[in-house]
Amino acid sequence: ILLLCGDWTLLNVFLAIACDSLDQAAELTAAEEAEKERQEAEQEAARIAEQAALGAMDPSMAGAAAAAAAEDEDEEALPEEEENRPILPYSSFFILSSTNPVRIGLHWFVTRPFFDGFIMF
Repeated sequence: ILLLCGDWTLLNVFLAIACDSLDQAAELTAAEEAEKERQEAEQEAARIAEQAALGAMDPSMAGAAAAAAAEDEDEEALPEEEENRPILPYSSFFILSSTNPVRIGLHWFVTRPFFDGFIMF
């Protein structure tokens, strides 16, 4: 029985590590997409600045370039959301509800950035 419990525990640990790796890969992909969007926005801003410079020579273009620049500034002013992992509403081990102080404390500890490094060490 001890051998079965040990094997089951190791299987769960390896599965948890694999799932975490997949989750981190998805986050990395999302970060790369955000970086690509940011670069496209910078290129668009550079294009608008160039048009504004050309618009200084041609007054009819200046109004359109200023309106486009104001629109880009509004998009950049949006605040970024912090990642906040909620506690799942199910009971853990059939005794720890989602409002249990022990579970809340453990959830707080596990969601800290240093926890991944602590576990992997």
